[in-house]
Amino acid sequence: MKNISIIIIIAILISCGNENKSESIDSNNQETVEVLETSKKVEIPTNIITYFIDFTRDSVKIEVEQYTQERSFEPSDCLPLAFLPLLDNKIPQTQAESTGAKPVGKLKVNDNNYFLVVVQQDDYGPIYYGLMYNSQENRIENSEKIAETWGDAGDSQVTYSIIWMMNETVNINKYIETCHADLVVQGDEMIAKDVECSDSTATIEMKIKN
Repeated sequence: MKNISIIIIIAILISCGNENKSESIDSNNQETVEVLETSKKVEIPTNIITYFIDFTRDSVKIEVEQYTQERSFEPSDCLPLAFLPLLDNKIPQTQAESTGAKPVGKLKVNDNNYFLVVVQQDDYGPIYYGLMYNSQENRIENSEKIAETWGDAGDSQVTYSIIWMMNETVNINKYIETCHADLVVQGDEMIAKDVECSDSTATIEMKIKN
């Protein structure tokens, strides 16, 4: 009988230990969840349009400017890193200290929507993006490449766009010149021979989402 009592007491102690351990694990899991949820709450600034100057006309030609090919952008030239969640999945990230996106200008579509133009520097050349921004919801609805220039191993492409608005719709007329050349080594230089180019156009409408 004495042995049975001892066994019962041991069983009770083990049970209590497991319950305390379980409560400790549950408490740790709850703390981990709270930390993760807090880390997800990122405050995104709502003043992005203040970084953009107004385009002076409703019809604008966006083309690659020479200075974007001659020097690298400083982080201070670009939108601050705090705007990265706003730009996420709309344009690539190219810097660690800023978004890598330099503001170019903006068109006001209506009281709550703007067409923003930014330029980034890629390994192959500058790329300009047009972004449809909803200021009321602080969200970029969509993006479009509107100008770029690149060259690699005899292939090259130059794109520019004419931007204009009608009935709260941003219209993009895109003009693209694509070239291919055979590269030949002559002496100490690499020269291009048999250059062939072709032109193409594209028309894109960026409408306000309701």
